[in-house]
Amino acid sequence: MTKVLIVEDDKPLSNVIENWLKLQKYSIECAYTGGDGQALLEQFQYDLVILDWTLPDVEGIDILRSFRARGGRTPVILLTGKSEVVHRVEGLNVGADDYLAKPFDMAELDARVRALLRRPTSAYIESILEVGEFRLNPQTRQVTRGSETIKMTPRECSLLEFFLRYPDTVFTGEALIARVWESDTTASVETLRTSIKRLRSRIDSDEKESHIENVFGVGYRFHSRPPDKKG
Repeated sequence: MTKVLIVEDDKPLSNVIENWLKLQKYSIECAYTGGDGQALLEQFQYDLVILDWTLPDVEGIDILRSFRARGGRTPVILLTGKSEVVHRVEGLNVGADDYLAKPFDMAELDARVRALLRRPTSAYIESILEVGEFRLNPQTRQVTRGSETIKMTPRECSLLEFFLRYPDTVFTGEALIARVWESDTTASVETLRTSIKRLRSRIDSDEKESHIENVFGVGYRFHSRPPDKKG
């Protein structure tokens, strides 16, 4: 599922953008301060970022500058009330892929989002996830283990994608639900358990322990290289 980060301190506007893009079947994460936006960009990978220039703590242009300096290649649409040419040029020079002046029509934002996501950039190529024996293309949702293609449901694929992005890291059940079932208000811990059980049946082998470890009292961890079964 395509993941979009919105960094916008105007909550009514952020909600409008979020609801519109969710209708287009994107997975949305929102931050309302520059600091929160920076933290999310440092921890997680997104397919697109919609970034407000004017934020209450850290300027969006500074977040963008720092993100590009660290090698971040995700497409960024810069939102701003600054309409002068000099500001547009500054934003593009720092690394924005597109620029949208407020107020704007949601149909125009939607068109720009689609155009950037269609762009055949090197970042698109690098977005293919390869961890251990698994290879997952988030755009085509194709999963392979060596030369074998593994068929799975969209939900199972989204769960595996998250695990492949953050292997060998422990996540609580609540954190997994928030990240993978972001727009599904009916998801529960039991729903997660069922999905993990099904995913294990797709990816685990009889010779090794499960790739997905139950960490007692905490949550789950995906092992890129699980140990051999004892006995």
